[in-house]
Amino acid sequence: MISISKADELKKVIDSVSSFISEANLRFNEQGISLKAVDQSQIALVDFLIPKKSFEIFKIEPCLLGINLEELNKVLQRINPTDKIELNLREGFFEINILDEMKRKFTLPLIDVNETELELPKVKYDFKIGEATISYFLAPRMEPK
Repeated sequence: MISISKADELKKVIDSVSSFISEANLRFNEQGISLKAVDQSQIALVDFLIPKKSFEIFKIEPCLLGINLEELNKVLQRINPTDKIELNLREGFFEINILDEMKRKFTLPLIDVNETELELPKVKYDFKIGEATISYFLAPRMEPK
């Protein structure tokens, strides 16, 4: 079982990725949840990791799950920023429980996503962008008077 109280962050990540990648393999391991995928036109490459420390509970056997990201996004659009979610793997299904005033349960079938493991090139950059930098660019700007 995986539990996260800041479900809005997961919602934003899946919403962004599902806009151009409809199906992908999510890898669950001791590091967290990761995804490496290329869109159908092979222009955009997605490589992300949600670290294990981002979750309140992270107890799951290492596995690779084929998920329809568009359908997962539809489920996650139902959550509010303060909702807690639990993710479980059940025989052939991925279960999402949304916990707020009541418990809502959704199940998505696992799919077979035939893709080879992507080997990412090692690229060295002269700069780093961190969370503070991204927050600076995304923060609302005050207009000068």
